[in-house]
Amino acid sequence: MKYLPEGLLKKGADVNTRDKQGWKPLHEACALANPKILRMLVDAGADSQATIPGRDRPLHITLIHTGADITARGSRHRTPLHMCAESDLAYTAYILLANGLSTKGKDQDTWTPLCCCGDKIAEILVHFGANVNYADKDNWTPLHQTVSCMRRSVVEALLVAGTDVDFRTKDEGLNVMERAKTIPHRETSDVVVGIWKWSDKLCDSRLR
Repeated sequence: MKYLPEGLLKKGADVNTRDKQGWKPLHEACALANPKILRMLVDAGADSQATIPGRDRPLHITLIHTGADITARGSRHRTPLHMCAESDLAYTAYILLANGLSTKGKDQDTWTPLCCCGDKIAEILVHFGANVNYADKDNWTPLHQTVSCMRRSVVEALLVAGTDVDFRTKDEGLNVMERAKTIPHRETSDVVVGIWKWSDKLCDSRLR
């Protein structure tokens, strides 16, 4: 435990200093669920909104490390993992998954967390067994969702994980390449080129 003892606080020690991992004393006190130290640090001016690498705040750390129900559903029937995925909270997502939360949970839109994840979360979800070819009620896969949001790094992570580029949606009947071409933004061109190159590699490997 690297939090600052009371004696150092009285001598004016910096309560918002960070260690090599980016944690402040308040984050460590939260992880150990030590209310006395928490109060001492906050009273001394510790920033209760400070994030660690991965953007997690002290509240996230406290809830997970003190036994909160990680399977509880929120609005739109979303799991904590959906919320982490959408907000790109990498550390919290990792802790939830390491504590047994499934990657297969569906919200009211039949989306799994991989359907709405940010850049930092995709590889973590895939590592913990998320289905890269899962299709929602409209046959949209995580790759369709990601292409629509123009998240190139997530597209790349899904392609590397072996996602199927030929899936067609029920509503529009489009595969991911055709879907990408309907989005009127210049940023989409990089995504289209990436999928096209990857599709060529897949075709070549199938012909060998």
